[in-house]
Amino acid sequence: PTGSDPSIVTAVRTDVRAESNVSLDFLPAPYAPRQVKADGSWYYEPSTLTVFSPKNPPRGLHYTVTSEVPHPRPTQLDVASDPSVVLRPYLEVPQALPAEVRKTARVVTKGQSTKYRKALALQDWFTALGGFSYSTDVRGSSTDALVQFLHDRRGYCEQFAGAMAVMARTLGIPSRVAVGFTQGTRDRGKWVVRGRDAHAWPELWFEDVGWVRFEPTPAGFGGQDTAEVPGYSRPDALDQGQDTNQNLGTTDVPTSAAGDGSSAASGKQRDALDSAQPVVGRQGDGLGTPLFGLLGVAILLVLLLFTPALVRRIIRLRRWSRARDPVDVAHAAWAELRDDATDIGVSVRHSETPRSVGGRLEERLTTESAGAAAVRRIALAEERACYAPAPGPAGTLRSDVGAARSALARGVSRGTRTRALLFPRSVLDRFRVSTRAGHDDAASGPRSGP
Repeated sequence: PTGSDPSIVTAVRTDVRAESNVSLDFLPAPYAPRQVKADGSWYYEPSTLTVFSPKNPPRGLHYTVTSEVPHPRPTQLDVASDPSVVLRPYLEVPQALPAEVRKTARVVTKGQSTKYRKALALQDWFTALGGFSYSTDVRGSSTDALVQFLHDRRGYCEQFAGAMAVMARTLGIPSRVAVGFTQGTRDRGKWVVRGRDAHAWPELWFEDVGWVRFEPTPAGFGGQDTAEVPGYSRPDALDQGQDTNQNLGTTDVPTSAAGDGSSAASGKQRDALDSAQPVVGRQGDGLGTPLFGLLGVAILLVLLLFTPALVRRIIRLRRWSRARDPVDVAHAAWAELRDDATDIGVSVRHSETPRSVGGRLEERLTTESAGAAAVRRIALAEERACYAPAPGPAGTLRSDVGAARSALARGVSRGTRTRALLFPRSVLDRFRVSTRAGHDDAASGPRSGP
């Protein structure tokens, strides 16, 4: 890819098998393809890194791809100079872009001295601090829709990617939107990439490094299941030193398109994204009262279905809103981690120490992964808040909770993740305890004394 630093690139060979039901006119290839060995006639479009064919679909094809996987160092990104190449098209924004978008970008990145730190601030705002949620039940592509997205703080990957790219451009950072797939899920030694892993993300330009991927879309429960923040763009990346990418989020994103959605692949991939949109039916004329009654019952059932998930979200928001100092933040992070573990079926006893619980959760994760590192930091912060003379700094605990939640979610089945989202055990257990206490009080009769 243009501008890439050879010193931060690792060559990776991947064996790919496209299932027989795949219907695409491009060849899925892990980023960034350098060599492809495949049967048939294939062409390469350099500006979008797309391997495509006008007549040979990859259906049932078994092929190999050698890719150049970049691992930029956080310190390298932090000192990147202004671009020496002409990147004006990647700084352009619509003339009618509302001033609110520019103002929001400046407010979110206030106090950040470099373009890398501004990019981190934008990403962290979307994924942790801004109160955004993931939803496919939204549409729109105009500048007004962008403002509406920033107001509602609810959307899907294309909106998160487009919003971050536009805001980065207003800050003088060349940016573009890439369309492709996430890395998928690991299954018996293989990475399995499905249609639901179709994804969009922003790429920002850094001199002497090239195009760098960021991940503003919320992941894990209720988000884009397999989206993952790269190690070099985690909020604590600079604090962890130059080798951050050796143990944090190094999984590369398989992709077939990059650059403002202009590739031959982007149309098909956007179809895959759009297929997740719900179909809204239209009622006919002359509907009687009984049908409206049934509709009311259906609405009530839907509300009851989503009540536990809503309660879980309210609990989370209240915890963070009440966290005023480092001790409160540590307790809130620890409570969230315990509840997230409970939601996916991990038993957490109140008698266990933070170190004991943290150790058990780490055993479920890759020892050197971003999720395991986040669990360690949260457990240590809770230990210090409970036992040390002075608590540690709040640091990145809030984003650590999100990283741990996503990592734990990737280690369980899709059914377990769905149950954790719709029927979180942490909420249901509270209800059971409350109900049991009420029955006990009623059975014991009135009490005297203070």
